[in-house]
Amino acid sequence: MAGLDIFEKAGRIHSLHVKAERGERLAHLQSKVETALQRAGLPPERRRFAPHVTLARTDKVAPDKLIGFVQAHNLFRPPPVAVERFSLFSSRLGKEQAHYEAEVDYPLEGDDAGRSGLAGREAEF
Repeated sequence: MAGLDIFEKAGRIHSLHVKAERGERLAHLQSKVETALQRAGLPPERRRFAPHVTLARTDKVAPDKLIGFVQAHNLFRPPPVAVERFSLFSSRLGKEQAHYEAEVDYPLEGDDAGRSGLAGREAEF
């Protein structure tokens, strides 16, 4: 993980996140996911890959306060964490909050447990 940042659309800040450093293994995983999605009939992703962990939706936060917070914490660097699996979540934005549902877990580094359908379990980060 490597510092705080924001995502904005049409000039409005909509979320705060911690950036994930790009690495060979993450790029390989992203490529495999993209290939699988295209094989399933989905169009290629047009947005540039921006690995991150979303911390908060920021629709109701004053932009100047949020930008000040990001500037004050842009050197944030948590210690490394070994990731043994990841989960694919569906996300539906509601009026009050987003609803996230774990769809399936995928093991990394040869663990076959996730392939048997661990849907509903949270990712272990």
